Amino acid sequence: MCLTGWSPLEPIKIFPLFQKIEEKIGRRTSKERWAPRFIDIDILLVDNLFIQQSSLQVPHPAMLSRDFVLLPAVEIWPDAKHPISGEFLKNIKPKIITNIKKYAD
Repeated sequence: MCLTGWSPLEPIKIFPLFQKIEEKIGRRTSKERWAPRFIDIDILLVDNLFIQQSSLQVPHPAMLSRDFVLLPAVEIWPDAKHPISGEFLKNIKPKIITNIKKYAD
């Protein structure tokens, strides 16, 4: 699921709030990378910001390679521009659909 919203808070202040939500819902921390999770809240994009900190990276580093993230993101914000690639999300969508069809065949 992807959501869009607005906040007066900076992303670095919002992220800990998302982590608290994850904990309350039942996310367990694991030392294993990419372990199954009950919930995982990520910040994908914030306007055209580029943030590289140990606790938060925006845009999400794997956003463009994950169909399950990118397809819903395109649906709700097609005119968003990825700050690193410079591409609009709506222009990335046809590439994803092509790759999905390859796997389905």
